[in-house]
Amino acid sequence: MPAPERLVLPRLRWQPRFLPPRIHEFIYSKANLLVSLFVASVAYLLLAGQPELVRRAVAVFVFAALCWVLEVFPYPITGLMVPVACALTGVLPPADAFEPFAREVIFIFLGGLVMAEALVKFKLDRRLALYILRKSGGDPDRLVLLLMYTVGLLSMWISNTVTVLVLLPTVLTIISALPRDQPNIGRKLLLGMAISSCVGGIGMLTGSPPNLIAADALSSLGGFSFLQWAYYCFPIAIACIALSYIALKRLFPTGKVSMDLREVEAQAARLGPFTGGQIRTLAIFGATVTLFLVGENFERLLGLPPSLSSAAVVSILSVLMLFGAGLLRLEEVRGMRFDLIFLIGGGLVLGQALLRSGTAKLIGDAVGSVAGGAPLVLVLLLVILLTVLLTNFMSNTATAGIMVPIAVAVSGTLGVGPVPLVLAAGASASIAFLTPVGTPSTAIVFSSGGISKKDLLAAGLASGALIVLFTALWLSLVPAW
Repeated sequence: MPAPERLVLPRLRWQPRFLPPRIHEFIYSKANLLVSLFVASVAYLLLAGQPELVRRAVAVFVFAALCWVLEVFPYPITGLMVPVACALTGVLPPADAFEPFAREVIFIFLGGLVMAEALVKFKLDRRLALYILRKSGGDPDRLVLLLMYTVGLLSMWISNTVTVLVLLPTVLTIISALPRDQPNIGRKLLLGMAISSCVGGIGMLTGSPPNLIAADALSSLGGFSFLQWAYYCFPIAIACIALSYIALKRLFPTGKVSMDLREVEAQAARLGPFTGGQIRTLAIFGATVTLFLVGENFERLLGLPPSLSSAAVVSILSVLMLFGAGLLRLEEVRGMRFDLIFLIGGGLVLGQALLRSGTAKLIGDAVGSVAGGAPLVLVLLLVILLTVLLTNFMSNTATAGIMVPIAVAVSGTLGVGPVPLVLAAGASASIAFLTPVGTPSTAIVFSSGGISKKDLLAAGLASGALIVLFTALWLSLVPAW
């Protein structure tokens, strides 16, 4: 039996943080802007006979959706435009149109952004990269699997987009050290990162904006906790990362090769012991995760009013601790992706407009009439497939803003509990890795230039099919909380 080919990794030269191009442009396409306005006007005219509020809400929805799909504006600018459009058309009063930008979910996301800045500042991302490389034992496929679970687990806590921004330079550093005649290793690393950042983000409430939109809807229907989300969705994330790894391994084989890690071991040794800043950052990160999971218990133990049971309170408490401990300064967070907050807020506003105007109920009734009498698993498949179709051609946050209210309406039409259908819409909005436009994390990985659209589509279809089937089966079978 021939010995595996030995790939000698040179010294890793760390890449700078990466941002996709065009991020600062205001209008990407004036022609597409005119198309979006024209189609929205046609949609308004075609709904003659429907309530006026429904017609206006649909026009706003069509315009916003096309702006996202056709990339008329940067995604966050479209998100910021939604409340203005709702107020100008009378779909929502101004106070209600801007209220979602101050909801708890916004501050949960903000806390994740700041935590990521601290992890990067103290080079904990580099320690993590070297640790993964050493644990791979030189096996490229094991390296891909370890990277996918690392990215997936981090994406549960600090947002999948932020995780990619933190770790992509490290992955590009590893790929730059690989021989040119082994392109499939780099493809699997980048595709695995894109897929696991999306799928891993499903696992915890803090992982992705669509989760926050779905949980916000369930909370308004009677309460939904951080632990409840983990109960339903953590198994989805863990199982689907494994399924995606199997698909990537079949699609992009690497043959019998191994990596010589002597230089990696030397670099790891030069890092030395953990510094005080690194230890304090990890301690705050660990305390934040603990409070996310069992904050309600500490609340009762200390006799506090409702506080630590709120993920938003815990997120901002972690921010205050990072600044209070001297680990971050204000000027160090000015470059954060604050613009993503506009995207999340726009998705929340769009969902509220569809609900308040009665549009979501009309769509829900139509879907319910088609799915009436079908088993729950088939209804879930229908919701998931529709969500996946939308989320790969527009923002995943906007997709959740559209599909979550529809899922609520469908559950009412069918007379079933809202949890499985709303979770199906919220979770499957993160299956946004078939095209570069579905989620910022996928767009950022694709913009690095290491994978083609063909690679992304092939990996996305193979992984996505397995994930869709597993998610529908799991949510139809898991016992209610």
